[in-house]
Amino acid sequence: MLFLCNQILHKMAESISPKFYPIIYVIGIAFIIALLTFTGNSSHKAIKRKADRALTKREPKLKIESKKKKVTKKNTKKETKPTPVKTKKTSKESNSPSKSNTSDRSYFEKALATYESNVYAKLERPADRTDIVIRYYKKEKDQGIVYSLKSLGLYVHERQSDAEFDGAASNTIFYGDSISSSDIEIIAFKLISAGLDLKAIVPSKYHDTWKAHSLEIGYDTMYTDSKSLTLSDIRKKWGNK
Repeated sequence: MLFLCNQILHKMAESISPKFYPIIYVIGIAFIIALLTFTGNSSHKAIKRKADRALTKREPKLKIESKKKKVTKKNTKKETKPTPVKTKKTSKESNSPSKSNTSDRSYFEKALATYESNVYAKLERPADRTDIVIRYYKKEKDQGIVYSLKSLGLYVHERQSDAEFDGAASNTIFYGDSISSSDIEIIAFKLISAGLDLKAIVPSKYHDTWKAHSLEIGYDTMYTDSKSLTLSDIRKKWGNK
C-alpha cells in the first residue's frame, strides 16, 4: 500500500513544479495516515463483529446447559429427600379389655350365681357336697388358693405331694367320669380368678373306677411349658354349647 502511494506521489512530482513538492508530500502523507486509520478501524470492527457472532451462537447452548444443571439438582433433591415415616396410632380399643374377655367373665359370673342358687344354697350346712371330692396335693407355692373351693361347698381332701414336686405350683386338674362339665368350669373359674396358673384339665389315670367321683388338683411335668388356660379356653371346652 505504501509502495503504491509512493509511486503515485513520484508521478505527480514529475509533472508539477518543484516548488510545490513540500505541499504535495504533506498532502500525500496525510492521505496515507487517513487511509491507514480507516483501514485499521474497519478491520477492527469486522473482527469485533465476528467475535460477537461467536458469542451469540454459544449463549443459547450455555443457557440450555445451565437449565439442565438446575433441573438435575432439583431432581436429585427430590430423590434424596427422606420419606417421612408415619407412626401408627394406638387405638383406644387396644388399651381396653377385649369384648370377648368381658363376655367370658360375665358368662362365668352368671354361671357361678346359678350354681350358688341351685346347688350351694340347697346344701345342709355345715355338710358339704358328697357327690364330688376334691383331692388336693398340697404345695407351698399355691399359697392356699385351692382352699377357696370350700366357699362352693366342696370338700378339699389334702394329700402329701411328692418331695420332688414341693418347689412347684399346681398346674393341672384331673377329673373322673362322674364329674359334670358345669362343675369343672365353675372350679376352673374359681381357681383361675384366685390366681392359680392352670395349664391343663385332663381325665384322671383311673377316671372310670374308684376315682370317677374325684377331682384332683396337682402338678404334672408334661404341662410345665404349656400355655396358661384362659376363661375363653374353659368356656369353649366346658361351657354350655
